[in-house]
Amino acid sequence: MASTPRIEANGERTRIYVGSDDNTLHGRYFDGGPVEGFPFRTGGDVFSSPWVGELDGTGKREIVFGSDDGCVYVLDTDGRLAPPVGLCRPGATCRPRR
Repeated sequence: MASTPRIEANGERTRIYVGSDDNTLHGRYFDGGPVEGFPFRTGGDVFSSPWVGELDGTGKREIVFGSDDGCVYVLDTDGRLAPPVGLCRPGATCRPRR
């Protein structure tokens, strides 16, 4: 683990999201099982703490976090890129690395 974990309890199984120095944001259920769609790989280490909340007015929660690849990613809670896909520094490319 390289970031402070985010614990998300939202009326279902409790989820934990945490960044690591292997270019990955991990999602696990509190009971140990993996969250579908995770781990989510980026092009750089994930030292930022993920934020989870309703971002775009749809009523669905998103996960926002930064990576050392120069991007800020926005995912849905199942690890899929959500609009906006990512905010990048000039010259960076925000794409998942699966």
